[in-house]
Amino acid sequence: MAYKMTGIHKGRFLGVEPTGHTVIVRGVQIARFYGGQMVERWGALDELGILELLGAMPGRNRMVA
Repeated sequence: MAYKMTGIHKGRFLGVEPTGHTVIVRGVQIARFYGGQMVERWGALDELGILELLGAMPGRNRMVA
């Protein structure tokens, strides 16, 4: 399942102090069920995208060699 979350950066994230910026991040979660129960789960979150939105690193379009 893909998802999108929106929030306000109010706490420390990956060493970045709170900025008050609005953050929109996308991610995906995949689960495997067996016997009606979830037995495994994998997920990914765009942490690089979050750091870009917080101004902690340059945007991907500016990271060209």
